[in-house]
Amino acid sequence: MSGVRFFEDFAVGATDIYGSRPITEDEIIAFAREFDPQPFHLDPVAAKTTFAGGLIASGWHTNALIQRINCDAFLSASACLGSPGMDEVRWLRPVRPGDVLSVRSTVLDAVPSASKPDRGTVRFAFDLFNQAGTHLSHLDCRVIFRRRAPATGAESITPMARPAALDTSNLPLRIEETGEQLWFEDIEPGMIFPLGTYRFTAEAIHAFAEAFDPQGFHIDPALAASGPFGGITASGWHTASAWMGRLARDRAARAERTRAAGQTPARLGTSPGFTNLRLLRPVRPDDVVAYASRIIGKRTSQSRPGWGITQHLNTGVNQHGETVMEFTGAVFWECRQP
Repeated sequence: MSGVRFFEDFAVGATDIYGSRPITEDEIIAFAREFDPQPFHLDPVAAKTTFAGGLIASGWHTNALIQRINCDAFLSASACLGSPGMDEVRWLRPVRPGDVLSVRSTVLDAVPSASKPDRGTVRFAFDLFNQAGTHLSHLDCRVIFRRRAPATGAESITPMARPAALDTSNLPLRIEETGEQLWFEDIEPGMIFPLGTYRFTAEAIHAFAEAFDPQGFHIDPALAASGPFGGITASGWHTASAWMGRLARDRAARAERTRAAGQTPARLGTSPGFTNLRLLRPVRPDDVVAYASRIIGKRTSQSRPGWGITQHLNTGVNQHGETVMEFTGAVFWECRQP
C-alpha cells in the first residue's frame, strides 16, 4: 500500500514479506563492541570455541535489524506513535556474516484505544528469515498508530491478551556485589546484580536511530517537537541494547576478577529470548539510566549438559528514579559440575 499508513490500514490476518538486508562480519562486530561485547559476537577465532560454533550477531542486533527493515518497508511512512513494548522475542537460529535478511509481518490484532479516539494499537508478529529460508527469530510486538479519522461514538473493544507476568513478590532480595563470576549452582532467586549506568547523549541517540530506527521522533528535532513525545527520544531498541552492553561488561569484569584471584570463572552462553518487554517512559537526551538484573528462577538445561538456564527480571531506572524499561529474560549459565 502506497502513502502514509494509518491504524485503519492494518487488517487482522494480513501478511507481507519484504527486505533483502545483507549483514557483514564488520557490522556484527561493530554492534557487539558497543552493545554486546561477548567473544561469540566479537572475535571470529574465539567464537569457534564457544557453543555458538562461530561468529554470530547479538540477539539485540537482530532485533535492531528487524526494526530497520520494518522502517524501510513501512514504519517510516506511517502514522506511527511509538511502541509500548514486546510480548515475546524468540531467537531461534543465529544470524551469521553473509546472511541476507527478510521479514514476514503478520497482523495479529488491531484494537482502537478506549481512552484516546485518535489512535489504536496493532499487534504484529515479525519473523526473520535468511536467504536459505531459515527461520531465525520471532518477535511479537505492539505498535501504536494514529487513526485516519478519530473514532466517534462507542466502539466494541476486546483488550489484547498479554503474557502473564511472573509473581516475584515473595523472593528474598540480596544485592550481589561480591565481584565473583558465580557458577550456576551459586545462583539463587532474589539475587540482584547492579550493572552500571548508560548516558543517552544526543549524539548516541541519533547514531543508533539513524542506523536502526530512523523515525522522526528519534532523529528530527522539528518533527519530534510536534510528535507524540514532545521531543527527541531514544529508540526502545537502543534502551534495551544499552542494558545488554552493561550486562556483558559487568560479566566480563567479574570473570577478570575471578581469574585474577586464581579461579576459573563460569561462562555465560546465549539467550533463547525474552518476554514482556515494557517501554514505560521515554528516554531523552542526557538521561542516565541505571540497569539491574534480578534472578527470579533457574533450571537445569535438558538440551545442553553442563549448563543451566536462569530467568531474570531486568530493569532500567533513570536519574529521576523512574523505571523506563523492564523485561523478563533467560540465559544459559555454566554449571560447576556437569
